[in-house]
Amino acid sequence: MSQDSGDIISAILQSALTGVSKMRIMYNCYLSYGQVKEYLAFLQKNDLITFDWKTRHYTTTAKGKNYLYSREKIDELVSLKDKSSQKNPSDNLWHQNLLN
Repeated sequence: MSQDSGDIISAILQSALTGVSKMRIMYNCYLSYGQVKEYLAFLQKNDLITFDWKTRHYTTTAKGKNYLYSREKIDELVSLKDKSSQKNPSDNLWHQNLLN
């Protein structure tokens, strides 16, 4: 399964929580130089990540951490919904019959 942009953004932000180089992000997230350059520009423009010129490291901002938290909560809700729909397939059939 290929990653979507949201997955890649989350992976970059997660990787940069403690401050990392561009090369480390590339390796951690399995991205090419062109991809990481594009994503980092987007993340910086939206204040989700910062760059420290002294250390040459990228670090996730408070806004970026909030994004990660929100994404995690959404993923939990989606997985709960998937689990509940798989728990009792007859409920789905009952609901479909009700609509007919």
